[in-house]
Amino acid sequence: MDPSQPLFADESTPPPKVPGVSTDGSDAPEAPVALDEEPRQEPPGSFLSSLPQFFVFPAILVATLTAIYLLLRMLAGATPDSVPELIHDLEAAGPHGRWQVLHSLATGLGHGTLDLDEVSSDELERIYTKFADEGDTPTERAQMQRYLLLVVAHKKDPRFTQRAIEALGSSDRDLRHAALQALGILADPAAIPALTVRLEGEDSNERLLALGALANIESEESLVLLQESLRSTDSIVARNAALLLAGEPHRDEAARPFVMHMLDRSGYDKDPGLEGELRELMDEDSREQARKAVVEQFLVSACRAAGALGDPAAVPRLENLREADPSMKVRSAAIDALRTLGSS
Repeated sequence: MDPSQPLFADESTPPPKVPGVSTDGSDAPEAPVALDEEPRQEPPGSFLSSLPQFFVFPAILVATLTAIYLLLRMLAGATPDSVPELIHDLEAAGPHGRWQVLHSLATGLGHGTLDLDEVSSDELERIYTKFADEGDTPTERAQMQRYLLLVVAHKKDPRFTQRAIEALGSSDRDLRHAALQALGILADPAAIPALTVRLEGEDSNERLLALGALANIESEESLVLLQESLRSTDSIVARNAALLLAGEPHRDEAARPFVMHMLDRSGYDKDPGLEGELRELMDEDSREQARKAVVEQFLVSACRAAGALGDPAAVPRLENLREADPSMKVRSAAIDALRTLGSS
């Protein structure tokens, strides 16, 4: 690819769309974030919180489950449970209550307010085996497995890597997505072959989740896969690969020309991949607003990446964004990057 040209301006592969989410929040651990928000929220227990700040999901998977159980506890003045207490609640609850307890566990583990230090891997394996097949329908069983994976992954035990890899073979799309999130939390090099398959698969969400999981694995093999993803035919994956390589711990020189072109707003103008499957869900005005928000997220993230790379060659483009970009968020990010580069 010629880095002097805008990234994938004429490719047609769609970006990740929002996974199926029920209206009552009962059958999926994710829901779409408003497109005018910063891309820094994540699903309960997600590995996304450990990715660089500038990783972008056009319609990012986030945690907005209807948590009436947790809300009532807060209104009653209850303090957060410890992990052993929550596991006791898990054992005592009925099927519907169990996924609520698992949601609380996954959220606390993901935010770092809970840990699994007091729970052995054997105990977690027992819990997974006991409840993974609970439910009257395949959808209910897949829901339970999603939450279980997002909990046990935080133990970072290789046995749970295998559990997550097995779940990638499920016919339930949301379970496959949760399995990829779990593999990102586990950050086990043994998962690289399975993640490579998903990185090259047909599901756009799976490609992006696999990319994020690979970014968490510290190995030469995962680094090479990130570098190869710079030339992915999925423009969302390619741009995110550049952002990931620009951040810690890589600071990879291979990302520089790609980040530079991501600082050019015109480079996004002819990329239909930024709309993806939203084309089928929205009217023209809504699609345009969604597209603008996605471009804004990429520009903000590219500014941060340029600052992280410390490349003086980015200064003219950052100055142009500071002076002329229509988005206040982008102008602010450009100012921050210029300060980082020592040019105000």
